[in-house]
Amino acid sequence: MPHAVVTVTRIETNTHFTLRTNEAGRYFAANLPLGTYRVRVEMAGFRSAQIDNLILQAQANVRADVKLEVGPTAEHIEVTAVAPMLDASTATITSQMTNKQIQELPLIIVGRKRDITAYLQFLPGVTRAATWGARVNGSNPGNSEVFLDGAPASQGNVRGGVQENGPAVEHVGEFSVVANSFNAEYGRTGSWFTNITIRSGTNDIHGSAFNYFDNDKLNARSYFQSVRSLVRHNEGGFTLGAPVYLPKITTVRLKVE
Repeated sequence: MPHAVVTVTRIETNTHFTLRTNEAGRYFAANLPLGTYRVRVEMAGFRSAQIDNLILQAQANVRADVKLEVGPTAEHIEVTAVAPMLDASTATITSQMTNKQIQELPLIIVGRKRDITAYLQFLPGVTRAATWGARVNGSNPGNSEVFLDGAPASQGNVRGGVQENGPAVEHVGEFSVVANSFNAEYGRTGSWFTNITIRSGTNDIHGSAFNYFDNDKLNARSYFQSVRSLVRHNEGGFTLGAPVYLPKITTVRLKVE
């Protein structure tokens, strides 16, 4: 249906993007933040149609086809989206880890800043998840590139590393690893690629406080050591997410770390 009005709404923040279909009835909403979306299509002389609970994950494409039926515009058809088994819009094969998995899976790191590198061990094809030399599908250590919200963000001294200039674990909303069959935007400097998406605020006030404590008093001695290695590591902080209202201007969703 050409020139139909399409409204794409992010449910968590109620922010929306409006566009029109082209002459072939196609539409495309680019560079959307990850989250859960609602798509509503309207056209004069037809019932409006709406698809709810479209889940957009990191570096993913979601296709939402809508069928309009002749009828009064006051009536509308509502459909609950079902997650597709395969993304047919791209040849890229991606392994993803959601924020829920990041929060609930164990992260074992000793003597250094916490980062998402250790989570690689939970993804298929990873044979080594060491800090300075992860291997995916038999690749050489460090043969990777990191993208932060779509922009290249690998550190200079270790290609593909995130442990020095990468985001804290609490910053990460989702991350994914592209291991093979990647599209043209990949392949510049590596054979596998990490996409990191930063968390954003919502309409609800939420937050957390944390302190990760590592001390040799709680650690066991190695069999070949006469004494335990000295370890003193504390990493604390807080997160806060909330809407910030600017009267007569706009509403900004704030995420503070």
